[in-house]
Amino acid sequence: MLNSRFRILMAVISMLAVLGGPSAAGATSKPADEVGAKRALTAPGKPVQKRVEKRAQKRVENRADKGVENSPDKAADRAEALTDEQLALVPRVATGVLPCELSHAVSVQAHPQHAGHFVVESGKQRFAMVPVATSSGAVRLEDAARGAVWLQLANKSMLMDHKRGRRLADACMSPEQHAVARAMEKDPDSHLLAPAPANAPQAEIATK
Repeated sequence: MLNSRFRILMAVISMLAVLGGPSAAGATSKPADEVGAKRALTAPGKPVQKRVEKRAQKRVENRADKGVENSPDKAADRAEALTDEQLALVPRVATGVLPCELSHAVSVQAHPQHAGHFVVESGKQRFAMVPVATSSGAVRLEDAARGAVWLQLANKSMLMDHKRGRRLADACMSPEQHAVARAMEKDPDSHLLAPAPANAPQAEIATK
């Protein structure tokens, strides 16, 4: 009698264990699954995102620093020590606004603070230039930091990007150069590299 009752009790306990097992397991595993999912979504991504943002910010800062360093306005504020040979070339530089081909124009002005320095502008580009001696006798101004060259011949001037090997403006003429160009049309044997006449009043300003 007792054995049969014991067997029945054990059978009931076993059935309760079988019926209650899946729900209990589900109740305990669900929070663990949710925690694991949150960790998988947030923990690995957060450091990676921060690293990407820091790298992007660093690239922007580097480009900004380079832009400031090569800024024409900043460059124009720096004076170079010029030799006597360079200073002797200053009166030969024609200054003013010179019309060029393709409706372009280039402004060449003496720097208001630094003797022997010139500010050359074309559109949105602005260069700080100094005279450089040439073997041909042509007047040459250079912005060595930015690779820009202003070449003044007898009959025209041109602005060049020396680093990229291209012209930014060509056939720029002062009134004196225009007169020489007209004369050269009549006399093709005229020397192209002969010194161009400079406008004397503005050349005097450039030497101050």
